[in-house]
Amino acid sequence: VYTANGLMNSESDFLNTCLFSLKKSRSFPFVLQVTLFLCLGFLLVDLAAPSGIKSLNTGMLVLWHIWWPLIPFILLLTGRLWCSICPFSSTAIVLNRLFPFQLLKNTFLLKNRVVFGLCAFVIIITLDNVFSIASNQLYTLYFFLSLIALLVGMAIVFDHKTYCNVICPFNLFAHLYKHVSFLRIVK
Repeated sequence: VYTANGLMNSESDFLNTCLFSLKKSRSFPFVLQVTLFLCLGFLLVDLAAPSGIKSLNTGMLVLWHIWWPLIPFILLLTGRLWCSICPFSSTAIVLNRLFPFQLLKNTFLLKNRVVFGLCAFVIIITLDNVFSIASNQLYTLYFFLSLIALLVGMAIVFDHKTYCNVICPFNLFAHLYKHVSFLRIVK
């Protein structure tokens, strides 16, 4: 259950009623997940397409200058609500439905998830500094395809939540922001 944090009673009640009805809806979060997954797919296809400007195209602009920087702000406003509609999480859920078994236990990974999350964040920053991922169309495509491959591997070997809980760098923000976000999980 989500609740509005810091609003007047009437505004908070209205927002809480809307959030509760959204949660009870059978289409949430599936419709948003499919929409965001398709958008990410179109962006990746756009990254593979040749562009007039050698270093920047629409996919690059949206991925690095709109989507990537907005996720921490979305997490600040909504808390863990973003994680329920993230295209990576929806991919992992679909894989879990196709492969409903767990080959290995992920207890070690979950126990050290902050370390792995920080390492993933440092690796992303280092790769960007060394290879200029954010300014090279081909490297951006390889970067996101390798993230998706890592997600698929972890979802098949461990379970659908392992990538999100261990590797996703935004999970660090989600854990920090869940206490101060505009919409908080209360149950």
